[in-house]
Amino acid sequence: MAEREFTGILRNTWQKPLHCQDSGLRIGGGVFVRDPLSTPGTKQIDPGQQGDWKSESDEFLHGTAGHAIWSTKAFRNTGQGIQEISQFIRIGWNIPFIADPWTTFITCGVTSSDPREPTFGNNPDPVLGVEVSARMEDGSSVLAEGMFLSAYVWALPFSWLLHLFGDPQLVTHPRIQFTVFDREEREATGTTQGGLQFPSAAPETPDALMAQSFRHRATLSAQMGFAGAFPNFYEATYGLDTVGGTIFLKGGEVSWRDVPVAELGGASTTNFGDLMRAVNTYATREGFAGGFPTGFQADYGRGPVCGCVLLPAAAAEWRDVPRQALDNVPLEDVAGRFRAAHDYAVREGFVGGFPTLFHRTEADAGPFPTGLTGTVYGVVLVRPGFGEWRDVLLFRQPS
Repeated sequence: MAEREFTGILRNTWQKPLHCQDSGLRIGGGVFVRDPLSTPGTKQIDPGQQGDWKSESDEFLHGTAGHAIWSTKAFRNTGQGIQEISQFIRIGWNIPFIADPWTTFITCGVTSSDPREPTFGNNPDPVLGVEVSARMEDGSSVLAEGMFLSAYVWALPFSWLLHLFGDPQLVTHPRIQFTVFDREEREATGTTQGGLQFPSAAPETPDALMAQSFRHRATLSAQMGFAGAFPNFYEATYGLDTVGGTIFLKGGEVSWRDVPVAELGGASTTNFGDLMRAVNTYATREGFAGGFPTGFQADYGRGPVCGCVLLPAAAAEWRDVPRQALDNVPLEDVAGRFRAAHDYAVREGFVGGFPTLFHRTEADAGPFPTGLTGTVYGVVLVRPGFGEWRDVLLFRQPS
């Protein structure tokens, strides 16, 4: 068995055949075991049938990544009669040897224009949709049944895939089933969409990337036996490896809690700055020096909760630090404020630190030290003995 494999299954519940128009693998993306463009039953998938394809890594410490495109004809009522239009189903997969927190494992969607053409994206809403689930060899579902991806190209974030699959074998050798269906027919019959409802775009906003970075470190800290971790947003590249600075917190004094979102003022990961401030407000209200979100949220039937790591005074110190002492980082540069807080913490003899993302003026904070004026930023500094600074692997480039 190869170190990394991907098996795709495309099921056609539409009334016309699906024709494979294109397939390919990225450079360093392995080899096809079954190429959808040349495999009988997958090159053309008739109504009510399904076809499958497979790629795998072909070198040590490599993954597999590629794409395939099918087309078919559909019908749209334009108000001036029934018009026949093209529909394109594009599926992409990326199963790296080592994933980073921003890895997109699966992309999948339907468009009314050819995604290979420059005009891709300038098209009406598609007639068809795609449902996706992961299946074991016996056909049983691994993911929530009928995870819905309606139109265009949606993405499955790294942390969701780990959370849903659980079994590492299914992360490194996933078997994914895609079902093409008539959207209008589903709406007419009242068919509900089960499982997870995906967002309307891949989570690539700065706020979403922040949340993903914290989820990544939270996952690593649990695997390594720490109470929590946060990124300092320093990165470095050594050969093929890109690593990210991380402060891991030791257990004992440090607390992890699921805090009701209602107690955080309704803050969510869609606005990381608001969430960071809300967690620190909650932390100080509860008698802690400060805290940060894990990036995970859940609902166990009693309302949404947000994972938080809280540091007591024994483990951390909160300070108002003049902006000049933090390299005059702009308020809106959140990653820069993390780096500046880390640098300040190390200079002051601490393991590391993070910003609360609160700021105040000199009038609010009281007189500054001689020669300093303007604004202060809130920072939380981790005391020696309560944390460790480590570089963690974010991703490895193909050799």
